[in-house]
Amino acid sequence: MHTRRCQKDGVRQKISDLKAFLDEQETQIVEYDEALVRRLIERITVSMTR
Repeated sequence: MHTRRCQKDGVRQKISDLKAFLDEQETQIVEYDEALVRRLIERITVSMTR
């Protein structure tokens, strides 16, 4: 049970970090930005559980 809570807290923190990162970005991306793409890709996690 403690492990599951820690995992959920970790997920919440990742979501919070990603939200803060996205909030820092301009609302419209008008040109390709390699650094931005790499930062976004780093944060993608694929999960098979629901």
